[in-house]
Amino acid sequence: MAAARVEVARASEAALFAAELLASAEAALAEARRLAEEEKAYRSAILVAGEAVERADEAFRQSTRTKRVVTIKLRHCLGELQGLISIARSRGATPEELAPFELRYQGVRTLGESGDLLAAIAEAEAFKPELLLFEQRFRETKSARGP
Repeated sequence: MAAARVEVARASEAALFAAELLASAEAALAEARRLAEEEKAYRSAILVAGEAVERADEAFRQSTRTKRVVTIKLRHCLGELQGLISIARSRGATPEELAPFELRYQGVRTLGESGDLLAAIAEAEAFKPELLLFEQRFRETKSARGP
């Protein structure tokens, strides 16, 4: 049972989002196995396996919560990037000018869709200042021409 719970925590990407708790659960599981197999201390093994289950469950919960927050943050970042591209388009950016920005935006989306949420957020945050400068250029151009 303890091994299955640790496996569920691993499957929830706890190694990424709750690494310390997962490591603690894995260590407790290894200790429980050692106690049972080498020392034949079955009662102690059961107690330590119970600790492994508790830690694995907490790793699963933390991983699930963190992944949910990261997913929401990525959606927000993607919305901001798409909004900036749309503003630049509405203010006169040509398809040729927009192409590299749209391609990079699609790259961020693809990273997120593939499950690499942290890399997608990092790329979005690195991309945003460049896109803001691009969008600002069209805001200034439109302001100079009038409404």
